[in-house]
Amino acid sequence: METKPTEMREAWTPRGIRPESTVEQIVVHHPETIGVFAAYRIDLCCGGKLPLTTVAEKHHLSLPELLAELEKALALRR
Repeated sequence: METKPTEMREAWTPRGIRPESTVEQIVVHHPETIGVFAAYRIDLCCGGKLPLTTVAEKHHLSLPELLAELEKALALRR
């Protein structure tokens, strides 16, 4: 199932990355987050279509910590 551009825009908010955003959506809009996903061994191939909530659970990660790391990657760009 292909993600429509409007769905991708809705998954991103200017304040930050939302837990329901998929890995693919985040990386498309913010390629600077690729390093965070790589550090946690989260790939775009198998995990790209999954929301962060599911990815964090599957990788036994704290969702707040993952979100904080992604936000830090965004802040470094600014």
